[in-house]
Amino acid sequence: MIKNKFTRQYINSIKLLLPLYGSEERTFLNSLDNHINIFFRDRKISSVNELYDEFGYPQEVVHNYLSSIDTEDLVPKITKFRSTKNAAIIMCIAISAISIVVSSFAIYIYVEAITGRVTEYYQELTTYDEHGNPHTVEVGRFKYSEE
Repeated sequence: MIKNKFTRQYINSIKLLLPLYGSEERTFLNSLDNHINIFFRDRKISSVNELYDEFGYPQEVVHNYLSSIDTEDLVPKITKFRSTKNAAIIMCIAISAISIVVSSFAIYIYVEAITGRVTEYYQELTTYDEHGNPHTVEVGRFKYSEE
């Protein structure tokens, strides 16, 4: 159990330092984990420093791994990862902004309805005929009480 704890800590330190975490990196970490388990099969690991002494510090391991990868393969992966990350951040911000606007409008309608100023809510719908002429159909509007 102690062996697993220190091995897990060591592997997680390496995983945090990797700029990407895809199938190749998982394979690399699984291989490293197997090498650690084979090496320490008959020994007990008393600290993570034993792993550092035998296999190197996480920074060294990541440096050696990245040095072994062809730059032509690594750069497109990092670029794709950054683009995906930026797109996800933009989507989260947009969804949050839309949620805030919709929630604010719903709260406004609710408060107006509670105070009795708005009794109904309707909207208008504009449709176009085959000649492109607009036709407005009233499907809703605010009805304010005259209090």
